[in-house]
Amino acid sequence: MKKRVLFFSTRGKLTPESLMAGDAENADSDEIGDLDQKMSDLEEEHSNIIGEHKDYMIRIKKLRASVGELSADLKIQIDSDVADLEGDFEAASRSAGIGR
Repeated sequence: MKKRVLFFSTRGKLTPESLMAGDAENADSDEIGDLDQKMSDLEEEHSNIIGEHKDYMIRIKKLRASVGELSADLKIQIDSDVADLEGDFEAASRSAGIGR
């Protein structure tokens, strides 16, 4: 089995060692085709990963906004409940004749 060593050329394409060495007549056209296909597959996979990353970032931003809204709503509700309890406590204290 022939050992294959790959390099990145200045154009960012995978190139077989035989081409990098200037030995173009020994380069296997099937090898070049396979490398081009692998590069295309990797570029497509990379694009898909970038797209998924963008989708996740959008979802994270939406979730953070929702959490912020829920936190604000919860704080309002808690403040309201505390005010109600304080009012009830004051009323109970007055009716029992106890000052605070």
